Amino acid sequence: MHNTVTLPVRLPSCAFVSLVVEKAHHHEGHEGSRSRVHHDAWWGSSSQCSSILRELKERLADVETDLKKGAGPKDVLEDAATRLRSAIARSQEPCDRSGVWTDGTLKCTLLVSDALFASGVLNYAPPGVFASLESRTTLFHPEFYTYSESSDRLPLYVVVDGDNWSAAEYFAAILQDNRAATILGNVTGGAGCGYTNGGIPSTLKNSRAVVKMPDCVRLRKDGSNENVGIVPDVWIPWTVHDNSYTSAQRLFHSLLVVFTQKKEADHEAH
Repeated sequence: MHNTVTLPVRLPSCAFVSLVVEKAHHHEGHEGSRSRVHHDAWWGSSSQCSSILRELKERLADVETDLKKGAGPKDVLEDAATRLRSAIARSQEPCDRSGVWTDGTLKCTLLVSDALFASGVLNYAPPGVFASLESRTTLFHPEFYTYSESSDRLPLYVVVDGDNWSAAEYFAAILQDNRAATILGNVTGGAGCGYTNGGIPSTLKNSRAVVKMPDCVRLRKDGSNENVGIVPDVWIPWTVHDNSYTSAQRLFHSLLVVFTQKKEADHEAH
């Protein structure tokens, strides 16, 4: 698939102290929710920082190995090394959040943006183009697989609902953003990109309770955070009272409507 749109990943910064916020409403993003700030800051542990940095450094080492071998394309590898070094450096920048307690301002962030895509350093690469490189999956993760591209295929339909989370949402989002499939169903659960490496364990200073925080953010083509859920192109009117049979009936009916509309559109185009 050419001109692929992938999702930029924001990397959590390692040097931070943040706030523990308790939502009055438990639904993330609820406009009417209020937050209560507890005076129990959480600190990034050295293990979480080392885990993130270790992964970035391993990716960088693979790129540098290919450069030392004289492998190519050289310009792609050099750009990848530059971006990874920048991501490593920026993830270690200190973040003073003391202003939150005095004037309510926050002049830094835990997120490093514009560093990587969910697919790797690159947002697209032809199949097999980096097959001989140590850093092939660092450059473009799909290079881990053997596959071919073709625009000559049947239409693709993907069905989702509120029980789809995380990687399943990534799958639906990347197809939808590239117009490679029609998404049917209901809004997905809204986990987005969170625990790619088991999350970020953080220990509360006073209670010593361990809290796991998300370790990445995936942004979609329109800039929205994937954790708001994937809104389908075609809604299926499922209800909580549906059983397997009635759910399948509603899906079948929705597919018939889609097929009919597509057939009519194709007829008018010709």
